[in-house]
Amino acid sequence: MQPLLLILCFSLHIFNTATGASWCYNSQTGSSANCLGPDDWKKVNTQCDGTKQSPIDIDTKTAIYDDQLIPFQFHGYETPYLWNLTNDGHSAKMIPNGNLWITGGNLSRSYKVQQLHLHWGDEQNDGAEHTINKERNPMELHIVHMSNSNAKQDDAMEKPGGLAVLGFLYKKDDSDSANENYKPFIDALKKIPFKGNIISLDKLQLNSIIPELNKLSRYYRYEGSLTTPNCSEGVIWTIFEETIPLSKTQLRTFFQNLYFPPSGNEDPKHMSMNHRPTQNFNQRKLYTSNGEAVLPQCRVLLTTVLIIFFMTFVCC
Repeated sequence: MQPLLLILCFSLHIFNTATGASWCYNSQTGSSANCLGPDDWKKVNTQCDGTKQSPIDIDTKTAIYDDQLIPFQFHGYETPYLWNLTNDGHSAKMIPNGNLWITGGNLSRSYKVQQLHLHWGDEQNDGAEHTINKERNPMELHIVHMSNSNAKQDDAMEKPGGLAVLGFLYKKDDSDSANENYKPFIDALKKIPFKGNIISLDKLQLNSIIPELNKLSRYYRYEGSLTTPNCSEGVIWTIFEETIPLSKTQLRTFFQNLYFPPSGNEDPKHMSMNHRPTQNFNQRKLYTSNGEAVLPQCRVLLTTVLIIFFMTFVCC
């Protein structure tokens, strides 16, 4: 009886340890025994082990052209608003004090901006979450929108299509010239090094930190999830082809000035490599708004058919 009781107590201890642990990224797991990396997020929330998880590798060869993927309309993106920028312990997050929303893009309703955040790498490694044909960009911006038919984000997360996330990839500027539109944002990062730090950015126009709106007609679309626990599925994902240029110095600001929360008596660790590995695509379909993207595949198929036809004719 006593050995059985010991086993039971030990099992309960393991269960409590696992469920009580906080989630983190792979770059943090070596420094905290009570921190669950991406492979173990399913212990934090079972949805993280779902079949429609994000991010993914965008295999452009498999993308299906959809003529319903029309351009978006961006409302309030050009209006200067007050934004609250904070270090939330996992990323730099901005929340607007104003109404910004999107329509179009083959969305069935309008979606309001809730927040935006970023994922980045370190000095040696790129850190975007989505990859394009297995290639990773240095950083990725997510603008999270909630369906206007929902009153709270928690409610939206439980409904298919309740959230729509716009993803933008960054590229290193070859000339290393700074993106001046990012100067207020970059300067503010230096004032929020630790979790819970917050600063206000006044008169920031959202359209100033993304590509020109008339260049956003080409994008990829798929059904996915949030890329952090609770990993809710039913998120409508849009990844744009047009990238955002930043200098190497500007990109360094993110992983050199922000810190993860310290573990125990350890010193705070630089916030770097805060991205989830790509997930299995399973039986989902990837769509593209770019009809030209499928033309090369059609040409190859047509060429193959013509060769077969010609060879058949000659042989006969």
